[in-house]
Amino acid sequence: MAVIHFTLWLFDLVGLTDVKQADISGIIDGRFLANCRDDQVRSAKTSWATTSPIAAKPFDAVVFLVVDFRQSLAPKIGGSRPGPSDDALGNTYQGSPTGGLAEVYWDKCLNLSEVCTSIFHEAAHLKSGEGAAMHDAAGVRALAKKGAKAVHPSWADLEFFTAAIKRKITLRTTVPS
Repeated sequence: MAVIHFTLWLFDLVGLTDVKQADISGIIDGRFLANCRDDQVRSAKTSWATTSPIAAKPFDAVVFLVVDFRQSLAPKIGGSRPGPSDDALGNTYQGSPTGGLAEVYWDKCLNLSEVCTSIFHEAAHLKSGEGAAMHDAAGVRALAKKGAKAVHPSWADLEFFTAAIKRKITLRTTVPS
């Protein structure tokens, strides 16, 4: 059984201040990742991607924070851009041979709590490899379809994510161009 030190890498394509980045890391680390540890997952933390490529490990996850859905990176990997009527605060695109893509739309989120929950939610899609089925897992709140409104995760959310951390995935270590 491998010991895992998990990093949730955040690519800031919005241009956030250091203070906003610190606030987001504090919320994600304290509210979510601090509770995603067990005998195998020894540590879990966020890290902001400041250079490219990042030194991500196979158990890590990468989420791109973009200004809005019109700047979605999905078309750059063969996915489709979400439409203006789509109420999702983020999306995850699976199945690309060069790695999945998780992104959160800054302008659709009302506050930092929604940003952080959306980052956690999209990272869970990416790490678990599950699409809409994740939304129906028993007891989930932050991972439910309208999960960004959940200020605090349920134990089911945290257990789901902890299990997903143990899944190796192909990661994007650079911004798709």
